[in-house]
Amino acid sequence: MDSLLQTFSGVRETCGSDRRSCRSAIQGESTVPVFQRCKLAAKAAILVCVQFAAETPSTGPVRHGSPDPAESTDRRSPRSTGQRLRFPFMEGDLRSVPRRGRRPAPNHFVTPSQSVPLIRIHHHLLLFLLIGASGCGDGNAEPPLNFSEIHTWSMPVEGATIPAPRAMTWAPDGNLFVLDNSGRVLVFSGDTGKLDRKWHMPAWDVGRAEGICIFKDGRVGIADTHYHRVVFFTQTGELLEDQMHGSYGHGPDQFVYPVGITQDPEENYYVCEYGGGDRVQKYRVDGELLLEFGKFGSEPGEFQRPSGILWHDGHIYVADAINNRIQVFTDSGEFVRILGAPDALPSLHYPYDVALGPDGFLWTVEYGSGQISRLDLNGRVVGVFGVTGTGHGQFFTPWGLAVDGNGRVVVADTGNRRIVELTP
Repeated sequence: MDSLLQTFSGVRETCGSDRRSCRSAIQGESTVPVFQRCKLAAKAAILVCVQFAAETPSTGPVRHGSPDPAESTDRRSPRSTGQRLRFPFMEGDLRSVPRRGRRPAPNHFVTPSQSVPLIRIHHHLLLFLLIGASGCGDGNAEPPLNFSEIHTWSMPVEGATIPAPRAMTWAPDGNLFVLDNSGRVLVFSGDTGKLDRKWHMPAWDVGRAEGICIFKDGRVGIADTHYHRVVFFTQTGELLEDQMHGSYGHGPDQFVYPVGITQDPEENYYVCEYGGGDRVQKYRVDGELLLEFGKFGSEPGEFQRPSGILWHDGHIYVADAINNRIQVFTDSGEFVRILGAPDALPSLHYPYDVALGPDGFLWTVEYGSGQISRLDLNGRVVGVFGVTGTGHGQFFTPWGLAVDGNGRVVVADTGNRRIVELTP
């Protein structure tokens, strides 16, 4: 293994600062979450294979185009990950393998003598996948969650389309408030799952809202994501225009993409945002800004697309989606910890939302793995449910979830354009 790992010393320009992660992936270190270990191992394997292939004599240098431009600051999906592993050969070198009926990219110049030996790549790829993927199995798989009933709620049509749910929250009267990707606020009966009323956001052509909270004074607070503001309604849909606040920017009471909103028992509320200035801002009930915390990055206390936010027992829990973790802060903004033991972080795959059950357990919905997870307050996963798919008990890119006082869970099964109700 040591001799093989030395290969990485010759690919500094390709692997960059992530060589340590590549080593961790191949060695199967437990500090790398399981799903990341598998992905990194596969990428590291390909990286090493290409390095081996590059040792094959060539009649001249292969001229490659420049790497892809920087990622967009609008990271609306986990594929735009900001500071993520970048492997230029994924966009470049492997394209130089001649394929029947396929021409090289316009900025690539490859001659037949520069073709990569595919057999050699396959052998090394198999070797490193077998080594690197050790620990990718489910020997430590979390136990499945069991529900007595599973029901699907239909989304009301909008014109000729069926919109998809994005965010949801339970109201004290037992109704479910939902935001969808057609710019609507929907109110469903919690008893029947039938639509009771609906209304539109003030504007939705630019983009749709992604965060909703029922305030203790009865207002409906919404993180109006692509309009860079917080909007308030009554529960019957009357816009409280004089209470809206926010504008585009990185300054106090400004937002790029506000995406999550929650309130504490003292009626202060918290708004998390992404878009380069990833942070949380805390407000008094009257909209006065109190403080902010966090910034863009992957270190403890930093965020990459904070997507869901929850207050519990003096602490703020933030679903830090692209960093694949839940972070914990005091409600005064001091970083406490990343949820989970240092040597056993929960394996979360793009957690997009977080909620609290009546029994004190946390719930999170994972956009990347198509499942929901139940965790204790120490971060131990006590059960999971769902896989990626379109069938019964499956989810496709789910965005949100909510848990009522009886432990009933509803999931915004966004990719499948439906709401899934799970009864214990």
